[in-house]
Amino acid sequence: MQDKTVIFENDMTMRDGLAPEPQTGALGHFALKNGEKMQDWQDRFCEMAGVYALCISADGTRLTEFSGNPHEVQIIRKYVSDIRIHNIYKRVSDSDLEDQAVEITEIPNLILAAVAVKSGGVLSAVWVVCGFFTDAKYDKELFKYPPIDNFQYQISEDKFYKTLDLLRETLSVFITVEASRSEAVAISRESRQQEIEMTSSFHRAETMTEIVSLLDSNDSIEEIMAQTLSKLCSYLQISHAFTCRLHHGHLMDIVVQWALPEIGKLFPVPTDQETCWFLGNQKAVVISSDTQMNAGEREQLDDLGIKALVSMPIVINGMPRFYACFTENRNSKVWSIDDIKFINDAIRILQSIITKRLQKNSLASSFASLEAVLDNVGSSIYVRDITSGVLLFANRSFKKSFSKELADNKLSDLFEKNIPPRSHSGNYEVHNREREKWYDVYYTRIKWVDGRPVSLCAIYDITEKKLYQKRIEQQAYTDFLTGLFNRMCCEKDLAAFVEDTRKNGGHGALMYLDLDDFKHINDSLGHQYGDILLQDISKAVSRIEGISSSCYRMGGDEFCHHRSS
Repeated sequence: MQDKTVIFENDMTMRDGLAPEPQTGALGHFALKNGEKMQDWQDRFCEMAGVYALCISADGTRLTEFSGNPHEVQIIRKYVSDIRIHNIYKRVSDSDLEDQAVEITEIPNLILAAVAVKSGGVLSAVWVVCGFFTDAKYDKELFKYPPIDNFQYQISEDKFYKTLDLLRETLSVFITVEASRSEAVAISRESRQQEIEMTSSFHRAETMTEIVSLLDSNDSIEEIMAQTLSKLCSYLQISHAFTCRLHHGHLMDIVVQWALPEIGKLFPVPTDQETCWFLGNQKAVVISSDTQMNAGEREQLDDLGIKALVSMPIVINGMPRFYACFTENRNSKVWSIDDIKFINDAIRILQSIITKRLQKNSLASSFASLEAVLDNVGSSIYVRDITSGVLLFANRSFKKSFSKELADNKLSDLFEKNIPPRSHSGNYEVHNREREKWYDVYYTRIKWVDGRPVSLCAIYDITEKKLYQKRIEQQAYTDFLTGLFNRMCCEKDLAAFVEDTRKNGGHGALMYLDLDDFKHINDSLGHQYGDILLQDISKAVSRIEGISSSCYRMGGDEFCHHRSS
């Protein structure tokens, strides 16, 4: 098959120096990707039908070559010029009502036709078909040339028109199937991506809640550091982490180390190690595997086997007292913005825990540190006294998002009414009908900075996830043409209806509606008019009181309705 070329210019123009986006449709996309298969199918169709044909996409690109004997095709092209093909193409592609056109040529028995294949009213492709009639009438006064009788492919007039109808109907079905398949693939891909994002979001929220719960821990600072490093490394899926303290300018002591069980620690001797070049900064240092650095810096990382790292100062009372370092020593790694933000949020909480321990005699100072940390966490957080119900704290994000609920004192009813009485921590979903929003609520019960028991709730907006799930379900149970429920939905609802009737001892009825002689509408006027009639009938049925919520299109011209009493 030859390279695909544009055989004539269409009416689209260029804007801002850019060519217009090709509008090839489902059939055009298939042909562009499967050109040889499309040509082979067309060749066999023409051989069986006894016609000569080629296919043109919606943007004027020739998708196939003329099928038939090359010598005969060359003769046909003498009488069927590019201009004639262009004109008949425009005739069917620009018309909203006419999707088939037939024209005579200078040869009495050579007929030119065009069939527009559309999906949802959008042009997908045009088939240009030529046929030599075996029963054509020849008037010497009307035609310049005599009929041609010795061509390989010949056809009767009646069979020619049936062939055009068959071509249009077959390809319309193909377009529908191909469009459905493409849509299903896209939905599946989008759903999988959504699932990955939601799983990551849930894991991140779960890990952050576990780290926040360490605020109430009575363990030592070293044990809390070890737990924090372990949780962060598990979430980030990295191999090593450590905290250290600098002293004497160029030496450091390792406070806590964490490493995967199968991998050894970075520093066998924890004291008086030479300070690494990425420590001692007031800000975070982020090194990915593709980061450029000088030879000395690269040599030290290679000696430690580090391929990527993040180093953050742990600031206490305005000074970096410790450094937390997270490294990947197995594989190459490029840190994402979300990774850095997550580590930063966790380190701020660790700073707050250390500050609380170091300044345990100053409750106000501890609370200010905790408030500063929670104000910079990505979720909406509030803390309520379990005994008195008094709101003790709400971070900046929560005050911004739920100012009305704060003013009306409805937090407990909105976010905590579903918490089991003896549950220490967990999560569940909340639907706020007034806002038309869905939230994930993560709760944990801890001791506040002054020792009283409190409920700490973190709120995440998951409305987009819920709307996406609802949209997918609606697409699965709705008939795309009429907007009514489809056969799949009917089978699901009917099963539930029968089961409910059986349990409660009620009665019900099933009405089945079939439109008589509907096939004649499609055959005489065309499928587009049949579709319009089906839509009008569906609207009329839907307006009948008591039917709109239980009316289904079973397929074609068949409808169904059930009722119980």
